[in-house]
Amino acid sequence: MTSIELNGFAEPDALPGLALRWFEAVTGGLLADVVGGLRDGEVALPRSRPGVGSEPWGAPGTMWASLTRYGSAAGRVTSRRAWSARGWSTFLKGFAKFPAGVGMDIVELDATGYPRFGDRASIVLRTVNDERRWFRMVCEFGAFPEGPKNRIARLTEEDARDLAWEMAQEMPVTYGGVGDDGRHWGPTMLEDRLAREARVGVTESREVLRGYPWVTVCAPEIAARLGGPDALRASGAFHEVRVLPTGSVWLQATEHLDDYTGDALRRVFETVAPVLPPGEPRTYLGKELGRIIYADASAYQQR
Repeated sequence: MTSIELNGFAEPDALPGLALRWFEAVTGGLLADVVGGLRDGEVALPRSRPGVGSEPWGAPGTMWASLTRYGSAAGRVTSRRAWSARGWSTFLKGFAKFPAGVGMDIVELDATGYPRFGDRASIVLRTVNDERRWFRMVCEFGAFPEGPKNRIARLTEEDARDLAWEMAQEMPVTYGGVGDDGRHWGPTMLEDRLAREARVGVTESREVLRGYPWVTVCAPEIAARLGGPDALRASGAFHEVRVLPTGSVWLQATEHLDDYTGDALRRVFETVAPVLPPGEPRTYLGKELGRIIYADASAYQQR
C-alpha cells in the first residue's frame, strides 16, 4: 500500500475545516477519477462477512465505498453507511459538528461483485486522544492484480507525493510521510518494529521523528536539532530539502521511491538518527522488513 500521512496539532474548532479541506483535496484531486466511478449503493452495508449469506455488493468491477464517523479516539464507530451521492453531501456537511474522526473506504468489487479482491483506497482524519487536538490525516491506496478494472492501479507514488506537498503548504505539519511500507492505519514501519504506539509518536512528533520514509516532513523543532535546512542539504542524504511556508521542512530522499534502498536509505538514517526513538528494530521471523535500518539510532546519536 502507498500511504500519505500528515500529523498536526489544532484546536477542536479548526478540525471541521481541516477535515473538509483534506477530503476535498483527496477526492477532487488524487482520487477524482476513482470517486467519479462510484454509484449509489444498492445494498446496505453488510453486517456479516462479505460473501457469507449476503447478496453481491454491486456489479463486478464497479467502485463501492463506505462513509464512517468515529465517536472516540479509540476508534468507536458511531455510523457507517454505503456511499451515495446524497449521503456524501450529508457526510461532508456533518463535519461542522466534528466527531473524533471521519473516514471513507473505497474498493473495486471483484469479478463476482464482492470486495474480496481488487483495488482499495481510504481517506481518514482522526484525533489520537480525548483532547482532540493532535490528529492524523491519512490516505492509502493499493492495487491488486485480481481487480477487474484496476482504477486505483493508475495512481503513482509521485501522485501521492504531490498531494502531500499540496497539503503541507497550508498546515503546520509536525510529522509527515509518503511511503509504501506502513501498516493500514497503524504505526510507521519504524514504530512497528520498535513496538512504539502511533498515538505516542503523534503527540511527541515535535520532539521525536516517527520515521524516515521516502518523503518525510518534519517539524521546525526537529529540523533545528539536525542543524537546520542548510545542514540537511549539506549532508548529501537527500534528493530535495525544502522549507515549507509553515516552517516545517520537506525531505525527499531519492528522486524515485524504488531507489530508496541500500546506501541511500542508510545515509538518511544516519543523518536523522539524533531525532529518532532509541532501540534496535525487531526483525520479523528473522527478516528485515520495510525501508528502515535495523540498528539502534542511539548508537549514532553518540558519535
